[in-house]
Amino acid sequence: MTVVLMDAGYESVELDDLSQWRPGHGGHAVVAGTIDDGLLSSVQLFSEEHPHIAVIAVVGSLTVANYAQAVRSGAIAVLDEIDSPATITSVVVAALEGRTMAPHFVVNAMARLVPDEVDLDSWLSGDERSWLIAMAGGLTVADLADTAGYSERA
Repeated sequence: MTVVLMDAGYESVELDDLSQWRPGHGGHAVVAGTIDDGLLSSVQLFSEEHPHIAVIAVVGSLTVANYAQAVRSGAIAVLDEIDSPATITSVVVAALEGRTMAPHFVVNAMARLVPDEVDLDSWLSGDERSWLIAMAGGLTVADLADTAGYSERA
């Protein structure tokens, strides 16, 4: 992974674990090593502490369940450890732009879970509805989180 990123023109530093990353000494994205249960909790802690840093998780086998588990833990994107250099570079570029790339089978699985007609009253609480209205009116996520008593990441 390091060689691929360096060949693409990115500075790459390997850390033994995410807790070694420090503000001012890291970049704009972190690629977490092959995900296991221990690293998932590390990704979650890192994402909560550094919500502005894109975390890209690497899994041993890219499945819908692995993808969802990594994203729920705070990763913005997920790579298979056997992905091509071109795919790795594309995913990193997207993450640095605040976007994510997902394989078509992951997107298809997500789309099947969402009904064609969404009854927002059954999906949103009163607070969630008012938050969306406030954000549509220009309130930032940071301001909303502060007002609601949550972290920006939450």
